[in-house]
Amino acid sequence: MVPILFFAGLWVMLPRIIAPADTEWAMVEVDPAHTAEIREGLQEEVERLESGERMEIELTEYDLNQLLAAALAERETEPRDGPDPQARFRIGDGVLYLDAMVVIPETLEGVPGRLRGQPTGMQLGLAPRAAGEYVAMRVREVRLGRIPIPVDFALGMLAGSEDAEEIPFLDPATGELRLSLARLGGFAEGMRAESLTVGDGVLRLTLSR
Repeated sequence: MVPILFFAGLWVMLPRIIAPADTEWAMVEVDPAHTAEIREGLQEEVERLESGERMEIELTEYDLNQLLAAALAERETEPRDGPDPQARFRIGDGVLYLDAMVVIPETLEGVPGRLRGQPTGMQLGLAPRAAGEYVAMRVREVRLGRIPIPVDFALGMLAGSEDAEEIPFLDPATGELRLSLARLGGFAEGMRAESLTVGDGVLRLTLSR
């Protein structure tokens, strides 16, 4: 009888368990002037880079979150049903954390039906690396609310669902988020990512041409 009551109580408490462990944050509001300053500054520095030269870009946690918020706002061109997406970056020692409030798709298998279609707190721990023509961040930690989820299991569910194609830059087969430098625009033609590190509240990216 006790195990039945335990699991019944767990089932009732499940929405609270998968709520974000840290609920005291909200995505930053887009500051168009600051975002434009970052983008224009990056473009000017890259355009001045001559063949054979290197440059280092430093972005603070606030800079990253401004760029993230702007990118999400630009992507949401039409009104959506349900809550707007919420996300933020946090810089750890060698790890870039991505916190998000996501709505689990109704079609995603392997997740209890009660949780589908509901806002859920998710955290990804990303290990960044430079990979020549693109930068990559390997997913090394996944949490659904307060619950740690095996990375292989989480990515396996995504790889087997149509929803994986809707997650920008995600390669479920390798467990990496990959961003081609070519996506930055024509000014990035011929650029290579030489190193990418995070720590002390700063992301540092070294580029060469």
